[in-house]
Amino acid sequence: MNFWKIISLLIVSLLYGCANIVAPTGGPKDIVSPVMLEITPENYSTKFNEKQIKITFNEFIQVNNAAQEVYSSPLFAEKPEVKAKGKELIIKLNSELKDSTTYCINFGKSIADLTENNPILNFKYVFSTGEYIDSITIKGIVNISNNIKPEENVLVLLYKNLNDTAPVKTPPDYYAKTNKDGGFEISNLASGTYNIFALKDANNNNKFDLPNEMFAFIDSSITPFATSISYIDTFATDTLRKYYSDSLIKSSNNTDSIFVKDSVEQIVNLMLKDSIRKSKTEYSHQNLLLNLFEEDNKKIKIQKTERSDKHKIKIIFSKSCISKPVLTPLFESKDNFISSEYSLNFDTLTCWLNDSSLIKTDSLSFSVNYPVVLQDNSIVFENDTVFGKSITYKSKSKKNEKAIVDSVYSIYSNISNGGIVDLNKSVYITTESPYKIFNADLLKVYKIIDSIQKPLKYSLIYDTLSPRKIEIKYNWESESLYEIQLDSMAFVNFIDQYSDSLNLKFRTKKLEDYVTLYLNLKNVEKPVIIQFTNASGTVIEEKFANQDSRLIFSYQKPNTYKIKIIVDDNDNEKWDTGNYKLKRQPERVIFYEKELTLKPNFDIELDFDIKELLIK
Repeated sequence: MNFWKIISLLIVSLLYGCANIVAPTGGPKDIVSPVMLEITPENYSTKFNEKQIKITFNEFIQVNNAAQEVYSSPLFAEKPEVKAKGKELIIKLNSELKDSTTYCINFGKSIADLTENNPILNFKYVFSTGEYIDSITIKGIVNISNNIKPEENVLVLLYKNLNDTAPVKTPPDYYAKTNKDGGFEISNLASGTYNIFALKDANNNNKFDLPNEMFAFIDSSITPFATSISYIDTFATDTLRKYYSDSLIKSSNNTDSIFVKDSVEQIVNLMLKDSIRKSKTEYSHQNLLLNLFEEDNKKIKIQKTERSDKHKIKIIFSKSCISKPVLTPLFESKDNFISSEYSLNFDTLTCWLNDSSLIKTDSLSFSVNYPVVLQDNSIVFENDTVFGKSITYKSKSKKNEKAIVDSVYSIYSNISNGGIVDLNKSVYITTESPYKIFNADLLKVYKIIDSIQKPLKYSLIYDTLSPRKIEIKYNWESESLYEIQLDSMAFVNFIDQYSDSLNLKFRTKKLEDYVTLYLNLKNVEKPVIIQFTNASGTVIEEKFANQDSRLIFSYQKPNTYKIKIIVDDNDNEKWDTGNYKLKRQPERVIFYEKELTLKPNFDIELDFDIKELLIK
């Protein structure tokens, strides 16, 4: 191999080696936020009249979600432009500034480094167009009123305009946003009197102008102020006492504790006049509480009507009625021509046609009379004239229609055959359609002991909302086997169909599977609703009290629970939301401070001082 060939091979080898570049191994991940090196004009400048603010950092930066994160208080007429340019943040002010006004630009978590996106949290740039910086600060928390959970990204609004319409018609003078814990702080306020509100702003216009926006208000105006407090530096005082005490003992060899103590106090008191006294500024209104609510502005009306089969008409309302709506025919009819069935909260009315001639009629006309609660809590009854139009049933095939008439009249139960039943569970039987005849002698209930049926004496409770539902009332014993027998023809409906038979066997749980909670209520000055909920807030059982009493929540399953207390101001046995126009706050909700972990076969008893709980 000649000289030049050897040189060529060496060059190729070098090039090949250079082409295989190995990625450098980095050090630990960068978790440090950018550091500000220079701000022009300086933060907390006075007599400010600039159009641009420049902040220089120690590394390249980016701006994230400026539209949501960056806001000013007071508001600018036009939002400032916020841009990153290398290691600089440029803020261009496009609005005329008010005279003698302190502005605070909040950047939230918008500023971050370019490589790892480490944000600078809650940086504020403050300036004043006047001679001094306003310094008053207020703080508080915003909760959802019906569950006391903190709410993030809620606007807290301050108005110098004390007119009630201000939050509806005009933007605020100052505002802030709540953090993930519902906390807020509005700083650099001018002295004065303000109304304060909280708003979950659905259309981003800083006004309470949509019916579905959550809102909160405080009943009276606030006048925040600052107070200068003089105090003694206790750490420095204790250090001085120890120093002079040790020195006196050492120099005088006098260990008399009274002599040493008196001498030391004289020395310390002389020094307190100057060096150990300090001052600090304290602000009022540091624990404001705003409870968000959504007003109940939804107008009650008939939302939908349907006739899925010829036997019944269903009327669905847009919201719950406070009492039973009444259906009136717009045609000649016999007595008991319908049976009315209501949902638990009266938002649905099902009308079963009991007259065979009506069942065969395709088009029927009705009006509905239902209660409407006005904003001042007065009640009026309305007739829905729109509902006067015919409700038409779309006929099925003749084959299917004949099958409906000839079908067996079915009976159902809320328990399954062969199932395990809780001791506190009610046992119901429900007919397919309303009945006109019920022969209770054909219903038998037995306890099975060693395969022998022991007849039981039970009682029946007829449901006031449904003409199809009956409760079999009996004090079911633990770890027992029961049987329910319902003979055929026990029920006859209005089109003379006879019921089918029903046979159910079920077993009850052991008493040791349950827990009982006893609540002793005292100082009950207003009606209260006590709700026993699971850890996620679902109501397991609720009870009502308007005086000192002992409440028993029996047959509860071992689990983790909460206790929720509602102050039922209007004594209607439900939580009511607020109304800003009527200056009505939502009904107050409080929770027992601890979750309860209930164990099998272990009862618990608690004393609740309602008055004391409401003060906290």
